[in-house]
Amino acid sequence: MEIKSIEALSEELLREFGDRKTKGRLDLVYNIDSGKFYPVPKDVEHKDFMPHLEGNPESLIPVQLRMHKENNEQIIDALSVGASGFEAMYKVAHSPADIKEAYNQALVWLNSQAGFKISPKVEIMHAYAKCR
Repeated sequence: MEIKSIEALSEELLREFGDRKTKGRLDLVYNIDSGKFYPVPKDVEHKDFMPHLEGNPESLIPVQLRMHKENNEQIIDALSVGASGFEAMYKVAHSPADIKEAYNQALVWLNSQAGFKISPKVEIMHAYAKCR
């Protein structure tokens, strides 16, 4: 499996990786240590994909986007950070600080993407963290 980080969101990227499991869904993994985002292939589960990424498992944070197209823009309606089948399968938990950093970096990155807009009513679906 060839794994490449992405610099930008695009219609081409959405055709290849988007509509994962449901229409309008795009799953990414944010590596806290490198600051890079990796798209999760449509036909691969997080629990099978994430072990191929380099880095400490606790530093690999899932980021899920839900979006719809409106007036030639992709509108991001929901953002889920820190939870996937990988965490459940391997009992991985992320620090609250890492969850917050992944969330903040996702917002900064998403706001810089041409043709994509974060809805002012974006729903934060989940943010799982380990207890201290």
